[in-house]
Amino acid sequence: MSENNELELLKQKVQLLENELLQRINNLESKTFSHDSRIPSLEGRMSSVEGQIQTLKKDSGTATFG
Repeated sequence: MSENNELELLKQKVQLLENELLQRINNLESKTFSHDSRIPSLEGRMSSVEGQIQTLKKDSGTATFG
């Protein structure tokens, strides 16, 4: 086998290992976040902020700036 072929195979192996590591990291993060008690309160605050944005959009449609 030529050096180029060996190098190409090694590159592919490294890429596969990198992908596997990223997948494992993502799995760990999703497990960590699923047990995080702060998520529901953050989701509540996000919906509150989204509601405020909608109100501002409605108000800005009738307001004049200048």
